[in-house]
Amino acid sequence: MGCRDRNRHPTKPGTKHLTQAKRCDPDGQYVRRYVPELADAPGLDGSRIHEPWQLDAADRRKLNYPEPIVDADWGNQRFRAARAK
Repeated sequence: MGCRDRNRHPTKPGTKHLTQAKRCDPDGQYVRRYVPELADAPGLDGSRIHEPWQLDAADRRKLNYPEPIVDADWGNQRFRAARAK
């Protein structure tokens, strides 16, 4: 991986991690290497491999991928509300 997001500091809050992942790792090679549950997952193309929590429950079970702990939309809303204070 040699992709860098020159517009954002990597540790700055609000960095768009999914956008960067899709741009820098479009085929999901990095994810497949470091997330063994997704390494040989059929049907997960480059864009879908970066958001496995979006799969339906049956597909997650087939991959032995855990259920989401926090709803991402809810978490993002809480983050934005706290940051606005």
